[in-house]
Amino acid sequence: MRSRWKLPFFETPIKMRYRNGSPRVISRSATIIPSSVGLQLFVYTGKNIANFKVTQDIVGYKVGEFIRTRGRYQYKKIRKNKK
Repeated sequence: MRSRWKLPFFETPIKMRYRNGSPRVISRSATIIPSSVGLQLFVYTGKNIANFKVTQDIVGYKVGEFIRTRGRYQYKKIRKNKK
């Protein structure tokens, strides 16, 4: 939780778009601001780069709240050998 007297951490929307033709990856701790509505954001999850589109409903939240960093666990089916 960030202190109230500090401003929220965000990265400027101009830098969010592209840098030298490749997508710019932003941090998960950045706050989504109203000027970034409609942009496509790229976020590093620890293994790969995920992207999502900013809508009006998620303004004010952190970017990391919408990016999953862990995969779903799937149980393996056990085969019984017939003898």
